[in-house]
Amino acid sequence: MSQQSLQDLLNSIKNDYAKEFDQAASGVGPSGNWDIDLPVTQEYRAIVTKSEFGKSKSGGKDQIIITYEVQEPEQYKDAMLQQYVDPNPTQTWQTESLAKLFGALRADLNKLGDFDDFVKDFEGKTVVLATNKWGEANDRNGVRYVNADRGQTLKSDVKPPKSRGTSASLRPDITIPKDESAPPVAPPAEIPPSSPLPGGAQSSGVNLPPGLR
Repeated sequence: MSQQSLQDLLNSIKNDYAKEFDQAASGVGPSGNWDIDLPVTQEYRAIVTKSEFGKSKSGGKDQIIITYEVQEPEQYKDAMLQQYVDPNPTQTWQTESLAKLFGALRADLNKLGDFDDFVKDFEGKTVVLATNKWGEANDRNGVRYVNADRGQTLKSDVKPPKSRGTSASLRPDITIPKDESAPPVAPPAEIPPSSPLPGGAQSSGVNLPPGLR
C-alpha cells in the first residue's frame, strides 16, 4: 500500500480545499454551522456551495443534494443547510416543483449531458430561501422554498409553515444522531408557488406538499 507524500497532501488541500482551510484558519464556518438556528419567519440569501446527483442512503433512490451557505442576513452568515430533491416526478405537482426550483437556480434547460453535469452547474448560484424545521427535536434546518435572487429585500415577516398536527404517520420516521461535524441526512423541502419559472412564465399558484422524495 503506497503512502501519500506530505507534499502531495498539502498540494491537494491547496488546490481542492483552500476555502475550508481559510475558513478554519480565520475562525469562520465552525463545525457546528449546520446547527445554527434559522428562524422560519426570515428569508435568507444563500449561495450553492455544492450540488450533486446520487443515491439516498436509505433505499438507494435517485436524489439531487443541494448544499446552501447563508450569506445574508449577517447574523446568520455561514449557516449551512441542505435540500434533497427527487428527480423522478410521478405527479404533475412534482414536475411543477422541479420547474420552479430549476428556474430559481437559473438552470440551462438546453444543456446536454447527464444529471451529474446538469446539477453541477447549480454551484455558485445565489438564491433567496426560507426554512422549516424537522427532526426529533424539531431543531434541524430544512429548505421550505427557494426563489431566484434578483437583489430583492429579504422578508423578515414570512408566515410560518402550517402545523402538521399530530398525524405522525404523514411524516417520515427518521432517527438521526446529531453530529456537529456533518450535515443532516434528509430534511423535507417545499418549493413555493411564488418561485419564478424559466422564461418568465407564471406559476399556477398551487400549494405544494412538503418533501420531494
